[in-house]
Amino acid sequence: WDLQVDSIIIPDSLQCLINSQNEDGSFVEIARVYHTDLTGGISLTQYVPMTAYVLLTFAECNLTSSDQESATRAGQYLANALSEGLESNYHLAITTYALCKNGQKVAAALGRDEIISRLQNGAGGKFLQWKSLYSR
Repeated sequence: WDLQVDSIIIPDSLQCLINSQNEDGSFVEIARVYHTDLTGGISLTQYVPMTAYVLLTFAECNLTSSDQESATRAGQYLANALSEGLESNYHLAITTYALCKNGQKVAAALGRDEIISRLQNGAGGKFLQWKSLYSR
């Protein structure tokens, strides 16, 4: 795919995201989510998935130094969520990925080996997907 995006759209879109950030660093979906599979099959009353998606978006864009503060706050929110414990393997995977993609240390209650072990065990040790705790 060769997708061309007008260069003015990206900074405006980033600013829209930054303006919607909560005080605690999290992001919440402001519209109805029709495909809850994208959130790990749960309601977005838990802000972890959306915050991780936005942090991944920030990682793909060239943030200005003033915009970087928003990414730092989102990363801190996710790091706190990780250290408090994430029940869902989906949340664990997307959070860990977003933090690593942004060059942030995943220094939390769970170490690297424990995260990998939990994800492998949750996937049955041989699969690349996990069964959601919230499956229909």
